[in-house]
Amino acid sequence: MGREDYIQSFSIIGRGANAGPDGTIVVDGGWDTEASLEGAVVVQLKKQLKSAGIRAEFRAYTETRFEGSMHKLATKKDDPKNIRIGKVFQQLVEVVYDSKHPLNPSANGTAVSLPFSFRLPRKNLPPSFETVSASIQYYIKTSVLYQDGMKLLRSTFELEVPVIVRMPQIAIYNMISSPSPFSHDSQGTADKVGFSLHIPQRIVTIGDSVELHVTINSTPQDARLRMLNCQLRNVVSCLNSEGFAVQQKFPRPLSEVSQPFNLVSVTPGYSDPIVRRLYFTVDPQIALQSLESPLVSSRSILRVQIVLDTSETPNVSMEIPIVVVPRNTEGYEPPGVASSGTSQYSVMATPILRATTIQSPQLNPNNENGSSGGSFLDILASPPQSPQRMTSQGGMSARFGPTAPTASSTVTSSPTTKLTSEKSPSSLPSPGSEIPATNTFARMTLGAQSPVLSDSRYAQPVSANSRSNLTPSNLVYEAPTLNRSTPVPQTNVYTSSSNGRGIAAPNNVVYDIPTLIPPRTPTLNRSTPVPPSPVGMNLHVPPSPSARATPTNMMQIPQQPVYQIPQEAQGTQLNMTWDEKRAPILQQQQQLLEQQRHLQQQQQLLEQQLRLQQQQHALEQQLLLQQQQHQLEQEQQHYQPSWEEKRSQPVVSQRREWQEPIAAPAYTASPPTISSVDKESLSSGFRSMVAEWDVEKVADWAKTLGATADSIQKFIDNAIDGQVLLTLTDEDLKGELAVTALGVRRKMVVAIREMSQN
Repeated sequence: MGREDYIQSFSIIGRGANAGPDGTIVVDGGWDTEASLEGAVVVQLKKQLKSAGIRAEFRAYTETRFEGSMHKLATKKDDPKNIRIGKVFQQLVEVVYDSKHPLNPSANGTAVSLPFSFRLPRKNLPPSFETVSASIQYYIKTSVLYQDGMKLLRSTFELEVPVIVRMPQIAIYNMISSPSPFSHDSQGTADKVGFSLHIPQRIVTIGDSVELHVTINSTPQDARLRMLNCQLRNVVSCLNSEGFAVQQKFPRPLSEVSQPFNLVSVTPGYSDPIVRRLYFTVDPQIALQSLESPLVSSRSILRVQIVLDTSETPNVSMEIPIVVVPRNTEGYEPPGVASSGTSQYSVMATPILRATTIQSPQLNPNNENGSSGGSFLDILASPPQSPQRMTSQGGMSARFGPTAPTASSTVTSSPTTKLTSEKSPSSLPSPGSEIPATNTFARMTLGAQSPVLSDSRYAQPVSANSRSNLTPSNLVYEAPTLNRSTPVPQTNVYTSSSNGRGIAAPNNVVYDIPTLIPPRTPTLNRSTPVPPSPVGMNLHVPPSPSARATPTNMMQIPQQPVYQIPQEAQGTQLNMTWDEKRAPILQQQQQLLEQQRHLQQQQQLLEQQLRLQQQQHALEQQLLLQQQQHQLEQEQQHYQPSWEEKRSQPVVSQRREWQEPIAAPAYTASPPTISSVDKESLSSGFRSMVAEWDVEKVADWAKTLGATADSIQKFIDNAIDGQVLLTLTDEDLKGELAVTALGVRRKMVVAIREMSQN
């Protein structure tokens, strides 16, 4: 008899939270959290099973697949020629049914449910993972043993079902709520770009974005900035049988930003640094979760490359690990968050709100390798490597389908604006700075546990008990009355101390003001004016009779300090609004900014004029030297005596007669000026004259402009005559003729350009 004669149907299902859609089994486990897997074996029998035993086994299996050799990852998942490397890294066994009594079918012929439960380990339980070259799979294998007729050995029936393991919601919440900034600062050198990087949050969810702040502080000399390229990519590493990791290639990155520049150079002290803020979206279509297993590891990296115009190879190439976790699909909040009325996740995990709460980058000067104390593996808590036996790989991939899709939701938060400052006195702004104030009475936003106040509360006195419990979160303003000891509503009253620092006075202060407040009838209208806050007053606290408890105000304000306002602070100062006080200051600041911009423009114009004068002076010197050289050649041809005259004259007279005509005029500190007519007549013959120069004359010309002996020898070795000289460029002078001095090379380029144009 076969199995069909005893068992009509046999299946494994999940129970409770482990019952997924379409009959799948799901569980949230690992990441140092408590988790259990509840399931049941559902069997419908035709006949009685004698000596029956049912056992359930939970296994975690990871596998890498190679093609041809151990250094080439497989490109087809189910190719029979693939070389598979697998390992079981978790194994749990539970006995579902084991009894001497036979297992009988139900009386009404329905299926029998036999429950079981696995207590999953807290660590070494990464989420389910599947790519073409690697996988992390979980499954439950059940074995049924029963006595079949007169056979000595019991028959066996086995069934395997996949299990989808997910990252727990509390682990996602803890990771995205924890701060994970990254900062790196690299000083510029003679051949390296000086830059700084800052990432406010390195742990992001799928679908979120990574924010990167890039500041380029300096570029090498004679090099200009050409391109900034940044990529966010998936990186999957697969271990082979030799223990070496092979990375799987992906066709496109998750996000990429490439920004070209118009060949700009950055010099500290002379030009402003280049600052960029970039955002990289973690594409939910192709993003992979960061995880770690014995054979497979998945992570994301942000690659930053800075390219200069001197080379196609990036001058700076840096990779920053980014931790990617699944999105919080269930809007999870830890216990106690909902009852308090605020959610830390909704404020810190929302990309818009998190971008506004980051502080200024604090670069880490001790780290020069682009790491903030370790990669993301330090955060992910790598699982321990325990030896496990190898299992067969046949048919493993066919048993598992793709991970079931999960719904996503966005958690948003509406921040509440508080009217009172919660900063300490030491962090308050100094007198004269901009201080927020309100011109109308407004009902305060109360805390989550504060009672709702009616409109009549604003005109009622506050008892001593209630006043002692006032905090910045439940502070209630009181309407002013004609009583001298009635609290005057003030918002953020700042006073000036002896050392010039601002101090804060209490929000409800009893002022002894006899004539400052004009008589008016208090109303509950929200447009009721509020006296402006006195700023910069020297308030002292002497004993005052108005601060003593009287039968009329004993229950209202017991033992309140009285602040006296000096006479010079009285008058029209309190009647001025804050905008009227601030207008002259803003106008003066605007005038100063305009003057500063005007001075900067004048300075730039002066620098340009100075550079033009220097270039014109150098050109005039060069033209003067060329004119003298031309005159010298003409005089040499005109005064050169014949050979017979040389033989008849003494040697001394010949030398004197030869030297006197060609004596060059003495050079003075200030070169003689050349009129425009002389310049035109001189430049008209330059091109034809220079084209007839030989190699030696070109060498003398280079020596006149300040070239070194090696450069002059390069001119001679390369046979640079007049015609070739007119075609030389800056790159030719620098590379082929070894004219490395910038000033000399610049003079030659200007002179060649002038000679070529004329």
